[in-house]
Amino acid sequence: MQRLQTLTLITTFLASIDGELFTLTSIPSQVTLNASKESAELVYACFTGALVFHVCSAILGYTASFVLIRYQIVDAETPPVETDELGKRSNTGLPRQESIHGKQLVLRAVPPLYVIQSLLQIPSGFRLQSRTSSPPLDLLTRCYFTILTLSGAGFILALLGIATYAWFGLQQVVGIFTMACLGASLLSCVLAVVY
Repeated sequence: MQRLQTLTLITTFLASIDGELFTLTSIPSQVTLNASKESAELVYACFTGALVFHVCSAILGYTASFVLIRYQIVDAETPPVETDELGKRSNTGLPRQESIHGKQLVLRAVPPLYVIQSLLQIPSGFRLQSRTSSPPLDLLTRCYFTILTLSGAGFILALLGIATYAWFGLQQVVGIFTMACLGASLLSCVLAVVY
């Protein structure tokens, strides 16, 4: 849950960076006027694709973090502190408990499709459930890996857009230096993962 929320925050930040890169490259300047129309279109396509991937992954992350997982308060009381023979608190075995301001809250997970069932007023005998367990760990895992995949595609497109802009839009020396920096960065990433 914590990772999904962090990933949502990061992808939202990356979407704003992609938007800024698109804005910087789309403003008419001496650099963009010197570039060919095809190379300018490739830069725009890369940054727009990166923007779309990062925005979609941010939306999916938000949905997975804040819409699919909800808890409902079942009971709130100030329980007596029970300890075992070693002086540790005993586990009462309730579904999920949290303590806020000295009150013990008993929470239960609300299934993801519960809202649809209540809005459509489906009879109580017929349950509309997701394929996943409650809490929907399978669903959250799929969302997590989908967000990672979309973010990875956005990264690749953003790097390709930066490299294309440096290669075709700027002086050849800047393009060569940018490609060398990009190659060194990618090699460092591979070495960090492998070793």
